[in-house]
Formats: sequence, structure tokens, C-alpha cells
Amino acid sequence: MTKAHVAQILEGEYGETFTLLLEQKDEAWVGWIEELPEVNCIEATKEDALEMLHVNLEETLEEYEKEASEMYRES
Repeated sequence: MTKAHVAQILEGEYGETFTLLLEQKDEAWVGWIEELPEVNCIEATKEDALEMLHVNLEETLEEYEKEASEMYRES
């Protein structure tokens, strides 16, 4: 069994920290964000997995911001 390793630590727009983890499993790279496990991917290469994590994280944060804005307007 292989261990996941920290690929990058990113700082978000509001000072939050996100830890990008990668683990090679057979011929694929599995990636996820430690603080947001719903942000994940499976890619053929380490570089592709890292890039996809960036994309998925950005999309997820945009969606959370949109949802928060909608909730604020409704209250």
C-alpha cells in the first residue's frame, strides 16, 4: 500500500489553507483536498491530477460562494 503525500499547500482568497494530497494507485494518480474531501480526482499522470485538483477546488469554492450569497439574500 502506498502512502499519500502532500503535493502542495495552497492559500485561499480569504487566508484559508488547502492541502493537496496525491497517491499513486496502480497506473492512476488519485488526488484530493484534505480539508474538502469532496474535491478529488483520478488522473493518468501526477501533473494532470494536480492540475485537476486546482480546477475542481476553484469550481467548488465558486459554488460555495454562490450558495452562501443566495442564502444571504434569502434571509
